[in-house]
Amino acid sequence: MGIEFEAVSKVYPGSSPAVTEFSLTVPSHRTVVLVGSSGSGKTTLLRMVNRMVEPTLGRVLIDGTDVATHVVPVASDAVDDAASEVVDEVSAKLTTEELMKLNSRSTEEKLPAADIAGDWLSEAGLK
Repeated sequence: MGIEFEAVSKVYPGSSPAVTEFSLTVPSHRTVVLVGSSGSGKTTLLRMVNRMVEPTLGRVLIDGTDVATHVVPVASDAVDDAASEVVDEVSAKLTTEELMKLNSRSTEEKLPAADIAGDWLSEAGLK
């Protein structure tokens, strides 16, 4: 089954939405890379999986069980560490200009997220 985000939104008090109606199903044993600019909600989404952040609306399910109604055996530090490791690895291998060029290209050409992630990982020598 895997992880499923069902129309999740997160609004922090006194600020604009961090995530708006995000839906995605990640099958078990698959790796997914969330790519986006700073402040686009990537970390918020990851933290919803291990309940460090509760969605304002919508549900997050692991193997069909809503994480809000069940204690989920997910190591929050491991999720955060894995996400940070990928970000650090890409950041260490790419200059600011290279990151800006890739981001600009993805915006101008309206590339699918999978292509954008692939480009970033290839440019960093991680693919």
